[in-house]
Amino acid sequence: MIGPMQLLLAFSLDALIGDPPWLPHPVRAIGKGISRAERFLRTHAVSPSGEKVAGILLVLMITVPVFLTTALILVFLRLLAGNAGKIAGMIVIVYLTATTLAIRELIVSSQAVIRPVREGDIEKARRNLSMIVGRDTQTLSGKEILKATMETLAENLSDGFIAPLFYLVIGGLPLAVTYKAINTLDSTVGYKN
Repeated sequence: MIGPMQLLLAFSLDALIGDPPWLPHPVRAIGKGISRAERFLRTHAVSPSGEKVAGILLVLMITVPVFLTTALILVFLRLLAGNAGKIAGMIVIVYLTATTLAIRELIVSSQAVIRPVREGDIEKARRNLSMIVGRDTQTLSGKEILKATMETLAENLSDGFIAPLFYLVIGGLPLAVTYKAINTLDSTVGYKN
């Protein structure tokens, strides 16, 4: 289980640096795994029932290894001896916990929309909003842009912070990272198209 100090440090780390592209991130690795597994499974799914089976296999091929890998990492970190090993283990746990949270990214993406609205640059606000919502933003007014921003912020607060925090508390890091894998599956292949 994640202790209060580790959780506070992870929250602080996420709030300070977010998810810089130069830093390895489990969700990016999970996304690549999903893409590769989906391509492989689609080539073998030749019927609608085959696609359903492929979908079930995809979920299992992603979630089971993610859970087991995270659990094994934690076991390995607990086996590290000495103060240096314990400090290194704590750093890895804090970092992995921070990757399950997404507060900074929520704030940055919403500010990228709100700021242009305040400055009267509705076109820029529409473009920036289109990067964080799935709807057409071309005809939205300033008020509608702000409303859509708040809606997506509320939804993503649940997906990016509240749900991972819930899973961290009830099942520790392996369950939280597995939740992120399921959430990534939903956002990448969870549509009927």
